[in-house]
Amino acid sequence: MAPYKYKNLEDSIQKILKGTVTLSDEEKKRYNKYLKEIFDVLENEMKKDPAFNALFRQKQYVGSFYENMKIDMPDEFDINFELCLPSYIGFVEVCSSEHPGFCQLRLLENTSSVPDTRKAEAKKQVKKWTDAEGFFSRYKVNQWMQSVVDKALRAYEQNYNQKIYKFNRSTSGPAVTLTVTLIKHPELRLSLDFVPVFVFEYWPTVENLREWTPEMKVEKWYAVPKSISNDKDFRLSFWHQEKYLLLGTDQMKSVLKLIKKLRDDQQWKGFSSYYIKTMFLWKTAANSRYYWRKGLGDTFIEMLNDFKDYLLKQNALPFFWIEENDLLSQLNPYEKQNIGGYLHHMLKDIERNLDKPGHLENYFKLRERVHPFEEDSNDEIIWNESDEEVNWNPAIASRVINQDSSLLTRPQEDNFGTVAAVAVGAAALFAVGLFAHILGDSRRARE
Repeated sequence: MAPYKYKNLEDSIQKILKGTVTLSDEEKKRYNKYLKEIFDVLENEMKKDPAFNALFRQKQYVGSFYENMKIDMPDEFDINFELCLPSYIGFVEVCSSEHPGFCQLRLLENTSSVPDTRKAEAKKQVKKWTDAEGFFSRYKVNQWMQSVVDKALRAYEQNYNQKIYKFNRSTSGPAVTLTVTLIKHPELRLSLDFVPVFVFEYWPTVENLREWTPEMKVEKWYAVPKSISNDKDFRLSFWHQEKYLLLGTDQMKSVLKLIKKLRDDQQWKGFSSYYIKTMFLWKTAANSRYYWRKGLGDTFIEMLNDFKDYLLKQNALPFFWIEENDLLSQLNPYEKQNIGGYLHHMLKDIERNLDKPGHLENYFKLRERVHPFEEDSNDEIIWNESDEEVNWNPAIASRVINQDSSLLTRPQEDNFGTVAAVAVGAAALFAVGLFAHILGDSRRARE
């Protein structure tokens, strides 16, 4: 078999990956201990709410930490609170939405009387979430969840004399975010995102949804109270199936971490972790798990090319489960162009300097390393449309574009917040002129 073309990159890749976080079993136990203590306090108080006590099934920890794809310190945790209606309240019917990637939930009420006072109160609360036709309002569900957490926090403040933690609450989309500080060790701060999700154990009959296959292992899925605009829309989430589809692809995880680090180091805020994960789902589906047995250098370069092509050629990244849902539809077009242009030049530069040891490291922030863009400050970079028809707009690249964006997916891997254009470091890049052909920016973005 011919040697892998990009094998020379593997030493640099390993060096870059050493800068990402790999927790020991002892460290994982410590974080899990903190989380257990926090939930032992909060869950007991939250269950005093009749509706929460009736619907809550279990917590499901999701996100990068639990998928072994975290690249920085694990101080952010995503937790789904699984909700399921008991039979005395009724049954939830899953209906299609006109927006691909979403569904609507309708309550088919059990009309039998409920003699138990707390159960009757729970049923009354759930009915408040519905409209005249019985469809759930995501806004009302989220408001209820916030009130449950708020009551639990007030009870903690009033009833626990020897407090271990200090809590601050905020909200973002469907998530109730708690910033938790350990009082005796204020340097330790955790951010917990609580998301209420309706859990279903059967595969939904939603229009154009990918068919279930045995390799997905389970049919369990979530309806998340998050949408672009329609208050009746709930986002479809198939976290469990995605976990199984990417199972046994450890080398893939190394490449995924590398691309996430590149995204963070270049501050490409609009391109969420879930978008990156989606690229890898498509690659695995097209090639099987055996694809990831190739060398790290070759798979990294191929995935960078895919990344670039989604932005510049396809101008779309289809949702893995319903292709009609373009995950990139909410990104600023200038951001797509500039990220794609950066990747285009990065790939050409790597190709030209493949025989130079350590050259790939120039694109990543490494500890105790001078940023490469600080060199060759006397050169001026000139870019026009003639270079393989990839547009690069210096005026756009040299400023940050801020706008609100309801990004379509993140099983919390991801953040639905503000879309920002690539660019804070672009001005510096134009001034320094790395290799006189590379354009880009260099700031760190949150995962």
